[in-house]
Amino acid sequence: MVITIIRRDNIVIVDGEPRSVSCAALPEGVHAIQWHGTYGEVEFEPHLVDGVMHKVHNKTITDLGVFQQFAEAWNAARPESEVPGNGVQAVLPLDSGGMRVPEVREDHWTRAPVWKTD
Repeated sequence: MVITIIRRDNIVIVDGEPRSVSCAALPEGVHAIQWHGTYGEVEFEPHLVDGVMHKVHNKTITDLGVFQQFAEAWNAARPESEVPGNGVQAVLPLDSGGMRVPEVREDHWTRAPVWKTD
């Protein structure tokens, strides 16, 4: 089971399926949790110290532990496609490992993922 938990977006993605889940229980400074079945990483937000931006290295985890509650909340949440007011959901292409991935356009000034829908 592949799990992504994104604190600021209040979203949990399990095996490519996103659902709205409160992530308020995650500590401030945590950006995301990535779980790959038997191991994972805690990703931290960069922070400003004396006017200099510092990136905190990811922390490797070998047990889902306290983050298991978010997978359980995902199970209890309705799929995004069933949430009133949601339109068509973008279906991301699969990579060679069967993971859904965004298309990244290098020409975009933010180099942020662009969700390909066709």
